[in-house]
Amino acid sequence: AYSGVKLKRFLLLTDDFMIDCFWSEKKPSIWRRGNAPETWDWLLHCRGELATDAKSTALKKKLGTGNGYQYLTDIKSVASQPKLFFEFLNPNGTILRVHCLGKEEKIYTGTGMGVRLTEKVPFLLRRKNGQPRRFITFYDFSEGMKVKDIELLNPDGKDQFEVLRLKITGEKKSWLVKIDALDKRPKVM
Repeated sequence: AYSGVKLKRFLLLTDDFMIDCFWSEKKPSIWRRGNAPETWDWLLHCRGELATDAKSTALKKKLGTGNGYQYLTDIKSVASQPKLFFEFLNPNGTILRVHCLGKEEKIYTGTGMGVRLTEKVPFLLRRKNGQPRRFITFYDFSEGMKVKDIELLNPDGKDQFEVLRLKITGEKKSWLVKIDALDKRPKVM
């Protein structure tokens, strides 16, 4: 997408959930603005309504200019907390629960554009500074929310930044997931 930027993305899809792992880094010489760290944004927008139990505060300033940021309105800063999740209540009655896994990120919600410029839809934006960065997102679309708990077993990536381990506890079974961006073969046990 951008010269000097390296992106890796892995998706693991099951009948009940999807795990989305996104790694990004860039050459130190591009996008540099003085001594400020790089800013990385991850955005999800979906039709319907967005709900969360997390506390939020209205934001008076824009998150950015150009490149689509001009379409983001009604922005709120969401208080980070362990086990943070959001629910998109879709017009057809289904619910998409989105768990934001990881640390050191700021989270924002608001209204953005849909397929057409005139279509208004809720968005969820996660922002991290510095590099390299990884965004780990867990999408629960199981009927009745069968997934009860998600634990990131290496939240700091201390063993290796590009290796991810998750323990997912469901209503009737559990999963251990290892995704190794260097190996390129997700493993589910």
